[in-house]
Amino acid sequence: MSLNPSIRRILLIDDDIDDYIFFRDALEMVDPSVELLHLPSASRVQTDDTWKTPDILFLDINIPDSNGFDVLKSIRGKGFSLPIVMYSTASNPVYVERAYQEGASLYFPKPDSMRALEESLRRLLGFNWSDPEMVKENYKQHNSYRVFSVKD
Repeated sequence: MSLNPSIRRILLIDDDIDDYIFFRDALEMVDPSVELLHLPSASRVQTDDTWKTPDILFLDINIPDSNGFDVLKSIRGKGFSLPIVMYSTASNPVYVERAYQEGASLYFPKPDSMRALEESLRRLLGFNWSDPEMVKENYKQHNSYRVFSVKD
């Protein structure tokens, strides 16, 4: 699968610096030309007219000053339709369902190896994100767990 050329800027909201470095290094191996922006907390997200909207957002659920579900709901409530991938160590089915109800494009558990993260990012960045709802619906039709992983 080739990479989607429209993905040029990714925002990762995750307070764990090790997870950020892991993500950054994997993305560098997939496509070093993609710009990675990082915010360690939700309080630094500006969803007003001055916000430089990323092409895709990876959002951790457990962030210190809020939670990913509230951030997701806020972004969707302000009319932003960018792809939002919930990116968490938790793969509880209740969390997965809530993420989709709040407007997540995909739910992606954090892989435990660099190779798995690299393969997953390569696959995720190959999707046609021009219509995030279509990506979600196509994905859900082919995957009973509604959780993205390289095993799918």
